[in-house]
Amino acid sequence: MDKICIVGFGRIGSVIGSYLAENKNNIVYGIDQNKNIINNFKHNINIFKEPGLQLKVKRALKNKRLYLTNNFNIISKCKYIIICVGTPLIKNSQKIDTSYLKNSFDKIKKYLNK
Repeated sequence: MDKICIVGFGRIGSVIGSYLAENKNNIVYGIDQNKNIINNFKHNINIFKEPGLQLKVKRALKNKRLYLTNNFNIISKCKYIIICVGTPLIKNSQKIDTSYLKNSFDKIKKYLNK
């Protein structure tokens, strides 16, 4: 069974994670620093206007193929890590803000396996 970690369980990560969790050979761990996102999904509150997403997440949670947390140490159990954090444009610029990405790497690196 493959264990997959989705770092950033927002608009993109939640869709990817919920689809991967449909495969019975996968266990997916969704990590997000925003506790509201995690709690809303756990309490079946639809926060993104993505048709069918809430049902997929609910089903995956019920079937214990998806676990949601804000704790990065779960990464040490995973074979794959998919990073889905935001990279917004810097205001009045054509450059992207990579601070979310850098912050995620800093939190992930101490839990990586070979």
